[in-house]
Parts: sequence; structure tokens; C-alpha cells
Amino acid sequence: MKTIHRLTLTFLLSCSWQASAATVATQNLKGWVLPDGSGYAHEIFQAVVNESELDLELSIQPLTRAIKNFQDKKVDCFLGGDQQIFRDLVGIDVLSSELFLRNNFVISTLKTHPMISSVDQLEGFTIGLERGIDINILKDDFSKVEVREGLFANQLEMLKLGRIRAILGYYPDHKDIFDQLHFDPKFVQYSYSDRLNCVVSESNKTLIERFNQGLKGIKQKGIYQQIYKKYFGDLNLLQQD
Repeated sequence: MKTIHRLTLTFLLSCSWQASAATVATQNLKGWVLPDGSGYAHEIFQAVVNESELDLELSIQPLTRAIKNFQDKKVDCFLGGDQQIFRDLVGIDVLSSELFLRNNFVISTLKTHPMISSVDQLEGFTIGLERGIDINILKDDFSKVEVREGLFANQLEMLKLGRIRAILGYYPDHKDIFDQLHFDPKFVQYSYSDRLNCVVSESNKTLIERFNQGLKGIKQKGIYQQIYKKYFGDLNLLQQD
């Protein structure tokens, strides 16, 4: 009888632990999040989880799948983006943490080519668009520009070969990229902030509050600043709060 009680207690504790763990989806992208633990968002996430002792599991997926799973509530939260971008791209409301990165969509080209400062410079040409970006949310009208959606790495090669004129998107790893590319910081097509975004629920309100406390803690300890400098240095495009 005691054995049955112990087994029942073990089962209940196991169920309770599983219910308390939240799954956070994010995209697999160099400089952002990689399975080996590298990437700006990955390091920030882990530092906050350690600081706040949150029970969160990070699920690294292709961007479109990660967003779809979040939209369908198959995961609790999404790491990256903010309330505005989820309304614009996915059409849903979310609970969002304090920001841990500011970001912009810009138009970049090789440093050996003239900087792009207007859509007129692109008329009649082909540009690459980062996969997952809806061109309808952009500031300017690109109807006279041929746009090809794809992975950044492939687009960079196309740019070097002269098959596209520029790349429209954001770049979470400047060390490998901005030695080769430049952009006009005044010619921004879309601005947003990166946060932890969760499905709207009472339990997730508490989760967001604890995440914010952890984020505040790593800023006070200088951990946040160290991670930012490691990935972005003094890059003005991606600014801290």
C-alpha cells in the first residue's frame, strides 16, 4: 500500500514539474541562436533563466515553423520580435517582456558598391529579402523592385556574384557581415525590439514578470553589457535600451 502511495506521489510530482515547464520557440540563426549555446539571444536567454531561476525550455526551429507553432499555441512563448511585429506579421496579440535588443530592417549592399538611400536606386533591379519578412509592412513601396525571398547566406553569395543589387533584412551577427556590407542608417524600412513574447494567459503574466526581473538583474551585474559587446561592439544599428 505504501509502495502504491509512493508511486502515486512520484507520478503527481512528475506531472506538476512538466506542467510548470514552459517551452520557448525561436529561430535557428547564426549570431542569434544556435544549438551549441552560441548567439546573442541564446546567451541573453540563458543568463536571464539562470538569474531568475525560471523553468524554461528553448526549442530551436526554422523561423516559419517556430512562428506557426507559437501562433497555434503549441509552444508557450517566442524569443524575438515584439507586440507590433506579431500584430503585423502574424495577426495575434502577445504578452511581451522588456526589450533586450533594438533592431531595424535596412537595405545593405557590398562596400564596393554605392550605398542605397532610396527605393528609386533599386527600380528595375532584383533584391534579396530575408525569409519570413512580409514586404507589406515596410515603409516604402517596392512594387517596382523584383524581390526574391531566401536565406541570408544564399543571398550574400548572390550579391557577390552580382545577381541581386542589395539585401533587405536584419543581421544578428555583424562580425562576419559588416566587414563586407554597408547601409544607410537613415533609410530604415521597419523598426522593432526583441523581447520574450508569450501567449496571453495569467500564468504567462507571472512568467514575463520574472523574466523582466532576471533581465534587470543581469544588467545590474554587467552580464548583459558583456554579451552585447561580444556580439555587436559599438554597432549603432542594434542598440541597447
